[in-house]
Amino acid sequence: MSQPSFYRAWPSKEAAYSSIIDSTNALWQAAADTSLKLSTDLPLVTALERGVGHLFDVLTTDMDLTRLVLRHNSQTDQHSLYVPIYTQRFRELQASRVIGLHHAPELLAQVYTALTERFLYARLLTGDATSQQAAHELMSVLLPLLLAEDGLS
Repeated sequence: MSQPSFYRAWPSKEAAYSSIIDSTNALWQAAADTSLKLSTDLPLVTALERGVGHLFDVLTTDMDLTRLVLRHNSQTDQHSLYVPIYTQRFRELQASRVIGLHHAPELLAQVYTALTERFLYARLLTGDATSQQAAHELMSVLLPLLLAEDGLS
């Protein structure tokens, strides 16, 4: 892109950077929102794995961009934007009796946010797993918590 074209699109380098970060975060938030909108014609585990797998695919489409945005987000606490999205989705899943009622939706959202972030860093950004493998591993950890009804299940 030529310099005149660049400055017609953005007033400064900082504005271009901000635009890239904002549009990537918006894309990630949309993927996060749909990751827990489950298809009712699939078994729970399959639906969850597909949703998380899609989220991981979106997060890792461009690894350089992912690292840039993650670095920016870690400095500005942007990951907390996902908790309200997940809280709403878990509330809906509990209301429709798809998942257990033992844990508050806010707690499930915090755990889900922490685990998806951890698996992103530990399994995907290192190249140790594909999106689908990481989604399967994440579900093996998360599913008992989602299905718990009472006690310490």
